[in-house]
Amino acid sequence: MQETFFFIFPYFPLLSQVFEIYADNKIKDVNTEEYLVMVKVNKNQSVYETYTANNGRKVTQNSYQNSVWETSINGEIEDTKQGNAGDCWLLTYINGLRDTKWGKNLIKNAIKSDGAGGAVITFKGAKGEQKEFHISVNEIIKARESGIYSSGDDDMIAMELAVEKYLIKFGHLYETRKQNIGTESGQAITGNGLSGSEFVELLSGKQTNTHYPLPPQSNLLDEVKKSYNEKLRMLTEVEKHPNEYLVTVGFQGNALDGVMYGKHAYQVKKIVTEGGKKYVILVNPWDSSKNIKMELDKLITYSSIIDITENPEAEPNPNLCSDLEKDIDYLQLLSDMLKELAEKASDGKIKDADLNKVKKTIEAVNSENIKDLFSDKNTISFIINCFDLIKHGWGNGKEKKELIAPLVDDYCEYAAKKSVEEDIIKDVKTACYKELDALLYTDEKVIIEKLQILFDKIKEKDNWLLKFFH
Repeated sequence: MQETFFFIFPYFPLLSQVFEIYADNKIKDVNTEEYLVMVKVNKNQSVYETYTANNGRKVTQNSYQNSVWETSINGEIEDTKQGNAGDCWLLTYINGLRDTKWGKNLIKNAIKSDGAGGAVITFKGAKGEQKEFHISVNEIIKARESGIYSSGDDDMIAMELAVEKYLIKFGHLYETRKQNIGTESGQAITGNGLSGSEFVELLSGKQTNTHYPLPPQSNLLDEVKKSYNEKLRMLTEVEKHPNEYLVTVGFQGNALDGVMYGKHAYQVKKIVTEGGKKYVILVNPWDSSKNIKMELDKLITYSSIIDITENPEAEPNPNLCSDLEKDIDYLQLLSDMLKELAEKASDGKIKDADLNKVKKTIEAVNSENIKDLFSDKNTISFIINCFDLIKHGWGNGKEKKELIAPLVDDYCEYAAKKSVEEDIIKDVKTACYKELDALLYTDEKVIIEKLQILFDKIKEKDNWLLKFFH
């Protein structure tokens, strides 16, 4: 819609030629019902008028001047410096996208100029009907002057403000405190608001995968070594595919070598080899123009969290899956199977093919991942009850044992690794096998009780270790 502005001036035709007076874009902000109209005075100077409409009538109006070069929205992220808002997570994700082949296009498609110095940010994956968030030129200028938001690039500021509006509107992690959060405060984007995959999904509208190498489950040497090897394996895969993955990292403690800080997000830009040694090039959102070089060994040793996000348009890379992800896949499969089989068993519809699938899945459970399967006492009870129900009745004792015994063995082996007393483990195993070998009747309640006792003993050992090392 075009709006015409007339100046009361006797030589209007001549004046219009000199100053190029004309009306330009009329923009409606869907969040505030605020309309913005830009009147271009000359090639370098514009006057902006904003008003709030009520039944088509102007209720409030503000005018301000602005050079057309004061803001620059081009859909590209340039170097920035983080402001006072604690949104290192957001800036790091955006910087990471900027440096990937696919992420750069994702940002370009999400940020469009409104034609009046502001921007329209499109979140294809936003909850609800609203996908577009308008950021006016005035909002960008105010944000820039506040010191709360980033500096150096208006596209980044516009993205910060849009994410802020989105989080306030849809709540996300801020449901309990969003009433106390206003726009232009930076509070809604302070803290880790969205994971890497969630942010990519917000921009793309497509499901994606983020992978997390496991940190050590304790300070025991074997746990530390296992975590180190997994991080190395997954980062080696990142090295093989430069500019392909969005990778961020956080570190333990308050500082490392006086450069890296805890509770702060860094972008992993690339991995390079120099003089036979591997280094990671990192970017701190405090100043994205500077590269930080760090030995790969140090990054792996001192990192508390690493996340690797894939291109939502590409086929998932199985080599990026952590051991935990692989275990969870198997364990989730087993859990889903058990629920299905329990329903079938109650109706007498269970088939040998169903049981064979379960047995094959059980083979993937071992003394390392069984802790994730037996995650709490209720889960232990559910699983054992399911197996008992599936093979309930006369003549099924052998097959019932084939289902339950491997889990008992794995859990006892895991307990031994956790230094649970040998006599306790022996008592649990003996009691469970006595029931599984019973000629007439297997009391599943005894097996459940014994495994739950073992659960408590393992938990006691974990708590003691945490106390000891801290």
